[in-house]
Amino acid sequence: TVELAGLLRKHSGMFKVIQKRSHLMEDENGGALYQLLFLTFFRKFNIAYLDWMNEAPLVQETISVSLLIVSRVAEEWVSLEEVAVSLFPPRVREQIIEGAYSDNTPYMAHSRILRPLLQFGLLEKREQEESWMETQLRKTELFDRVLQFNVNVSSASGYLH
Repeated sequence: TVELAGLLRKHSGMFKVIQKRSHLMEDENGGALYQLLFLTFFRKFNIAYLDWMNEAPLVQETISVSLLIVSRVAEEWVSLEEVAVSLFPPRVREQIIEGAYSDNTPYMAHSRILRPLLQFGLLEKREQEESWMETQLRKTELFDRVLQFNVNVSSASGYLH
């Protein structure tokens, strides 16, 4: 991700800091660095590389919708399974290939969206002994400071925009 963000480049087998981005390494620019890494991860990095499932490009192309859903669903503790079920619009779910023994949707939601949000510190989890699908998630305070949504829903002409 740091290479995709234009922070480092490989030269003669070693990584070098790209000079025009070196100011982001200073403490007072931590927020800008975080924003750059977050946007690079979800916009440039192919999140399908995070697992062995099919590509399903709409998962990444509709990431803003998924983030909005997480924002609304994970206000309080909610099971990973509950979040995963509501995370993808029907058209996105159509691209997710069924596994031989189960629906891959919760696994893809976890690997491509929820786990990265945990790693970015935007979600926190509470482990449950029964099953990893029963793990509970909720937004951290950082989530609403990093992500803000300005969504207007209109039903003009009978369509939702």
